[in-house]
Amino acid sequence: QEQSQRPSFPLSQVEADCFPFAKRLVDSARSGKSCILVMFYMTWGRQNGDDANCATWPPVCTFSGMNELLRQNYVRMAKDNYANVAPVGSVWRDVRSSSSINLYQSDGSHPSIQGTHLAALTMYRNIFGKDITSSTYHAGISDSDHKLIGDIVNRISKDSVKLWQYDTCYRKIAGLKKATSKVLQWHIQDHQLKIMMGNHDNRNLRLVDVAGRVYRQRIATKSDSSTVLHGDESSEFTIDLLGLAAGSYFLVSESGSTPIVIP
Repeated sequence: QEQSQRPSFPLSQVEADCFPFAKRLVDSARSGKSCILVMFYMTWGRQNGDDANCATWPPVCTFSGMNELLRQNYVRMAKDNYANVAPVGSVWRDVRSSSSINLYQSDGSHPSIQGTHLAALTMYRNIFGKDITSSTYHAGISDSDHKLIGDIVNRISKDSVKLWQYDTCYRKIAGLKKATSKVLQWHIQDHQLKIMMGNHDNRNLRLVDVAGRVYRQRIATKSDSSTVLHGDESSEFTIDLLGLAAGSYFLVSESGSTPIVIP
């Protein structure tokens, strides 16, 4: 979650002050464990717009204008980083427009108990993929308010799923064969990845990023002079890492995948 106003600022400011740091956070998270689900917390517009910035940036003068800019930029952060979005702001908009439920504290910015409940249900639905039901925890919210919020959470999460889910790690990498990879050892030295394979059946390798994009590959054919993973018919070879950005990658073979972190 970014600071509540910042993603609704003019695009040049968002590109300088938000997007680079969103990427840094995602990269930091994935450096610890390569295949994780990152979810951005889309916040909501202020009750009467952003009074402090309205004069210099008219699009945020109203709730709807501020909320829409937040929606657009949280979606872009998720899309750019192959992550997902918990569309709290979109649920907030629809609950606000279809009911008299007070989602704000007296400052017109922070959430009331009902607003907090809305955010929690949206997070739950988008992390676990489970519908909100009448038996889901109510947090002291009335049955009717809980049902209305839950129904909108379910609808928005399902109907617009392509707008909220950009993660490719689980879908493209974790979905590979679950067999243990035969890569026995690897280490990085002088911009080269040194690999010791377990047997000759796994000489075909691809180095891919968390989005499934292939950066290097080795095809085990003696006549293939274009291979960029260098080695012979033995089970030991190297990958040149020059020009590759630091971050999380995977070595993918027929028998599975091995996470690689390039510093």
